[in-house]
Amino acid sequence: MKGMASFLLIAILAMFGIYLIAALPATDLANVQGAGDTSLALAEARDALIGYAVSDATRPGELPCPDMNDDGTIQIATDYVGSNCKSYVGRLPWKTLNLPDLRDASGERLWYALSPAYHANGSAILDSDTTGSLTVYSSDGLTLFSSNAVAVIFSPGTALKGQARGSTASSCPSLGSSVAGYLCPDNYLDTLNCPGANCRSNASGPFVMGPIRDANGLVALNDTLIVIRAGDLVPGLEKRVARELRASLQSYFIANHHYPYPARYDHCDGEQCDGDDTVCRGRVPLTDPSILDKHGNPLQIGWPSWFVDNQWYREVYYSVGAASLASSASLSAPVCSAQLTVSGLPVDLVFFMPGTPLPGVRRPSNLLSDYLEDAENRDGWGADANDLYVIPTSKFNDRDRVYTLP
Repeated sequence: MKGMASFLLIAILAMFGIYLIAALPATDLANVQGAGDTSLALAEARDALIGYAVSDATRPGELPCPDMNDDGTIQIATDYVGSNCKSYVGRLPWKTLNLPDLRDASGERLWYALSPAYHANGSAILDSDTTGSLTVYSSDGLTLFSSNAVAVIFSPGTALKGQARGSTASSCPSLGSSVAGYLCPDNYLDTLNCPGANCRSNASGPFVMGPIRDANGLVALNDTLIVIRAGDLVPGLEKRVARELRASLQSYFIANHHYPYPARYDHCDGEQCDGDDTVCRGRVPLTDPSILDKHGNPLQIGWPSWFVDNQWYREVYYSVGAASLASSASLSAPVCSAQLTVSGLPVDLVFFMPGTPLPGVRRPSNLLSDYLEDAENRDGWGADANDLYVIPTSKFNDRDRVYTLP
């Protein structure tokens, strides 16, 4: 009887829900459906951009420039000026991202803003410490949502008064040139409180979330947007880095029968991060002092070029058991254990990916506490150092992660 009663209750609730939907005016029904279409398109675009950044072969973390001629692809000369983006606000390059022709609820293609440090073919260092530079405000135009967004994706909605989306060329303020109306961000992305001290422009920044109505209830800004921050990007990026670093360390051990000595944690400056045969804890080294090249210099370890160029070795805390190094004869205090432990289990090698910096922390830094959150994991440098580590306790997606060998 209880089962039958539950079934009847569910059926009644379902019918009531159908009645409520059926009772909505046609325009409200369209809005419900449209909001869903827009949200799905924005989410799909966000996931594609993150996937693009994580899987990039030559500079993991980079993102494509905005598409400036609405062909869906990124091309040199058309979308680039030299090695820089022609503009950092433009259409989402959906073909380059291997996406379908995404549209919002009004049938418009998505637009996209990118933080300059992250653009493809750039020279800025991209690692866990790299933040975006885009500023985004909440829909009141005053409350700061993010001051360091990496990218913003826009659903432009229907044209508002003064927005001409045809093929006729006219002045485009955000681009500083005359272009066809359908290529001008100002004809799709709206402004709030402009001109004025609190001017927000989704065509050029700082950006503002919509939709927004004016005091008379009329639509003043109908853009819907989704933000990508470093904390959204870095977890997947660090998993990629850790996977390739782990494979490189395994190959190194197979070839040399030991792991490379760490670099001293406070002795990494730019691309000078040499292994030190007196330590068993520190950062990932660029050289191994236990092996000399034909010139008698410490061997340059063959990490991937993007790993070195983007200084990922400075991000990674790295510790090796004394038994897995070339020799323990030169190791100095604090004492290095033959093996390490992680939450009580013995391992030969451990390294940590740190996630993005916590609020108020400035990196790069020589303080291990600026990288690792658990006290048991950040006592690896100093007079009381030990080889007892724990699995990071934080449950956030953007957090420390531990990797071990063998």
